[in-house]
Amino acid sequence: MAASPHRLGTPPTERMAILSIMALAAAARVFFGPFVREDAYITMRYAQHLASGKGFTFNVGDRVLGTTTPLFTVLLAALNRAGLSTDTAAVAVGVAADVVVVWLVWLLGRKLVGQTGGLLAGLCYALATPTVAYAVSGMETSLYLAAIGLTFILAIEDRPRLCAVGCAILVLLRPDGLIVPVALGLSLLWTSRGRPAVLLPPAGIFLGLVLPWTVAAWAYFGSPLPQSMVAKWGLEMQTSRLVGLARFVRYWVDLDDRWLAVLTPLAVVGFVALARRRSARPLLLWTAAYVGAFLAANKFLYPDYTEEWYFLPLLLPYSLAVGAGAVGVGDWLQAWAPGGRWAARGWASLVGGVLLAVGALLLPRERAELAQAVGGRELMYRAAVDYLGERYGVIDDAIATPEIGAIGFRYPGPLIDLYGLTERDTVGRPWLDILRARTPRWVLWFDTFAPAGLADDAWFQSHYRVVYERTNWEGRRLQLLRWYPSPGRSRDDGPRLGPEMVLVARHVAWTGPSGRGVLRVLLQWRATASIAERRTISVQVADANGHKLAQQDNEPQEGSRPTTSWAAGQDVVDLYDLRLSPGEVARARWITVGGYPTARPTDQLHWRDTAGADLGPRLQLPFPTVPSSATPVAPCSATLAGGARLAGFATPSPGDLALTWEADRALPADYTVFVHALDAAGRLIGQADAPPAAGRVPTSTWQSGDVIPDEHKLPAAASPSRVVVGLYDPVTGRRLARADTSGDAIVLRLDEPRGCD
Repeated sequence: MAASPHRLGTPPTERMAILSIMALAAAARVFFGPFVREDAYITMRYAQHLASGKGFTFNVGDRVLGTTTPLFTVLLAALNRAGLSTDTAAVAVGVAADVVVVWLVWLLGRKLVGQTGGLLAGLCYALATPTVAYAVSGMETSLYLAAIGLTFILAIEDRPRLCAVGCAILVLLRPDGLIVPVALGLSLLWTSRGRPAVLLPPAGIFLGLVLPWTVAAWAYFGSPLPQSMVAKWGLEMQTSRLVGLARFVRYWVDLDDRWLAVLTPLAVVGFVALARRRSARPLLLWTAAYVGAFLAANKFLYPDYTEEWYFLPLLLPYSLAVGAGAVGVGDWLQAWAPGGRWAARGWASLVGGVLLAVGALLLPRERAELAQAVGGRELMYRAAVDYLGERYGVIDDAIATPEIGAIGFRYPGPLIDLYGLTERDTVGRPWLDILRARTPRWVLWFDTFAPAGLADDAWFQSHYRVVYERTNWEGRRLQLLRWYPSPGRSRDDGPRLGPEMVLVARHVAWTGPSGRGVLRVLLQWRATASIAERRTISVQVADANGHKLAQQDNEPQEGSRPTTSWAAGQDVVDLYDLRLSPGEVARARWITVGGYPTARPTDQLHWRDTAGADLGPRLQLPFPTVPSSATPVAPCSATLAGGARLAGFATPSPGDLALTWEADRALPADYTVFVHALDAAGRLIGQADAPPAAGRVPTSTWQSGDVIPDEHKLPAAASPSRVVVGLYDPVTGRRLARADTSGDAIVLRLDEPRGCD
């Protein structure tokens, strides 16, 4: 088919026209705004880790190639090192590349069907809603299309060596880029009448660029094949090949979000016209090979799934076919219609006007729908991650999730990929098996992802509770589930909060960056009887003077296991996370626990020890680390038979004695500390008996690993040279013997060298 005689003007006018179309394309994409998609975020996390020196990884230290676009990842990492955030860089590259694609489509159309066809093809691509939407998606799609367009221009101009470079870039941008060199190679063989030697120079260049990455990927990741392809291959296969074909046809006759149904008849005419041009055959061969490959793999799943980017490469030849079809109809009008030349020009203007009008009508609607979709998915994931950090201070716990992109971009810690896009050992495994084996502390998903029967599984119900839930515009619920461990070993009895709740075990530990910043408190309760009212537990962190630094009030398991659901004899584990600033971390000394009826928060429940003595409304727990002090601490290592060990002592000022106890195991009862001051002759000159920590931490609440600071005030008149300390039962007066059978007291030497006997 000869180049169309219908020109829109002189070359300067044509240049002005294509520049105007490119400006329109840029404006449409800027107007549309960034709508970064789930899969784009996966690549961005890889780029962030690569730029920050954490390796080409999704989870730090785990070398799995979970992105299908390594070259785009490296580009984003470089831009990130230059100071751009990865999401800004990805969208900027997408918009710029897509405007370049408009220019390349015009060039291809101009070479194949003349100026009119080229301009209409460029306008078609510039305003197609899918191309606009994916240019601002953060994905590599637009850059990939730019590489396709440039490669085929080089092929038309018969520059096979540069074509080979373009083919290598395509393969490194997306695995399906391999279809382009296959199509071009077959085309070159055809035109050379089957002489394989013509393939050797471009093949050498292609392999010279692709093989180094292949070898490096094999060495670094264990395979050059992206793990995401492995996972999706099995995930998306359909039983009927006709399903993919039906969805393929449906896409091109869509009347809803795209305008393709209006243009597809014109594109069919254009493809027939292009097939008559020898220079268009490599492009058409690639188009047929691309469609065939994806239909064979049955990967065209839109609109049931959202993988529309599988169709995006076809919009390049589709736009060219629309331009060619418009020119073909114009040629027919010129030949047969009255006033043929003016009829052809009017027809070209009509096609251009339709493209402009439909784009102006559909782009705002598509933008609103996409904003709703992204706001109901990606932005909800990011909000949930923000809640996780703000509410719990979590940054390094493992989160299990079926969608890892938006979560991974926001969350720095490890993710357990339930679909296996970035992990090898989760592909094809039942999610319940993964959760049982890995026991992640958090699960984040939409309820529609949860496999049937999982919520009814007894193990899952006993360990995972929903602590955060939001509903999107589709009615899907985004759920954050927290892991609660099974009840562990505990004492038979312990302090009671109210008459029915016994604290039988607890654990306090730092979590967060470098193990600091967040105190995680585990409380294990036992119900002695059914509880008629819902109760709220209050956990506070205080400094040495009792000033509150942090507080968290919750019903057990954040209201998912209220006290009214407890059965007599049942153990329930509860968790609390208290965030502290660096300054508060340095001051923190005590943890206190209290409770109240949820409906009456001013009615504080009281604690009682195992003997029934009232301990007040708040029980103090020991701190997980020894408080820092400027006062030198004399080391001591004397253990009493009950499991209490005196680890050290100090005299911060005259008359003050600071003891540090450590619990080797749970103590069976409440004991009192005796402190006897002796003179050089061994006579008693002062005494300061008191429960540990002035009764705030009864020994019956101690458990293995506890560190308890214990301060005593000696009489002002006493100036001892030695102090004798130990524990005794206040009811019987019986002292605990030392574990080394050397008596029932520990002697502290106050003169130098200080120490214990």
